[in-house]
Amino acid sequence: MRLPWDFLMDPEWKEFAHTTRLAARAVRALAPNLCLVLGGLSPVDPEFVTLLRRQKALEDLDVVAVHTSGREAQSWASAAEGPGRASNSRRTACRSTDASPL
Repeated sequence: MRLPWDFLMDPEWKEFAHTTRLAARAVRALAPNLCLVLGGLSPVDPEFVTLLRRQKALEDLDVVAVHTSGREAQSWASAAEGPGRASNSRRTACRSTDASPL
């Protein structure tokens, strides 16, 4: 199910980031070993992922799923690197060819 975010209400995506972190922390409290995934982004926009990182939306997640192919995958790889990557213990629970670990 696709639910559009009202980016006119939240132009800097701060509420989105806050809501994402609250949800991730609530799920982590109930299931600490569960792999937490932000649903598939499409189209891939590395600047949007960077914005989410700046807003700290990715700090409590393990994976960001993207729908991509070809050159988009190269752009995504550069956005996925850096601080906020999942720890090795949690990352091992997130093995999938369809997911890019943070």
